[in-house]
Amino acid sequence: MSTVSGTRRAPRRQSQDGPGDKVVVNLDAISSPVVGSRRAVPTSTGARASPIDVEALDDEVQTLSASQVPPPRRNRRTRRQPVAVVDLEVDASREGNKRQRVAPVIHCLSPERGEGSSLKTSNEPPKAKEPVFNCPVCWNKLEEPSTTICGHIFCTTCIKQAIQIQKKCPTCRKSLRANNFHRIYLPNSDS
Repeated sequence: MSTVSGTRRAPRRQSQDGPGDKVVVNLDAISSPVVGSRRAVPTSTGARASPIDVEALDDEVQTLSASQVPPPRRNRRTRRQPVAVVDLEVDASREGNKRQRVAPVIHCLSPERGEGSSLKTSNEPPKAKEPVFNCPVCWNKLEEPSTTICGHIFCTTCIKQAIQIQKKCPTCRKSLRANNFHRIYLPNSDS
């Protein structure tokens, strides 16, 4: 059971180049148009120099970098034109340049070493400060640190009270029982 629809599509507008032609624009081209010039600039791909219908292009423009496009061939006209060479390297060692100033070196004696003492350096490395762990419940230094099965560290008395009252971890609110924590021994704990 087929039905014929009465709607018709409008014919699609086509460009002068053909219905499915893609336009490749080289953005890294060596030659660039002169402002105010009416001459067409020769392109590196050999495409014809005709005005571009922007509305007919749709979105079929491809962007190519210089590494993807082969270098343009030089024809007789471009060989006759002078080539401009730009040297971007700056030579700083020319004789006309000013001499660079060197910052003066200042040797200071440290007040901790004393004025008459020798300048020996101590071979002992500075002692690393041991970390201090605090309980998130009582905010004091951990006494008898214990950890829960969810990995949080508390004082043993604090976690016991929290489990008896709330039956949850004070940090993540995971349900805990009396046997869901155990004592741990940290390097700086006194007990």
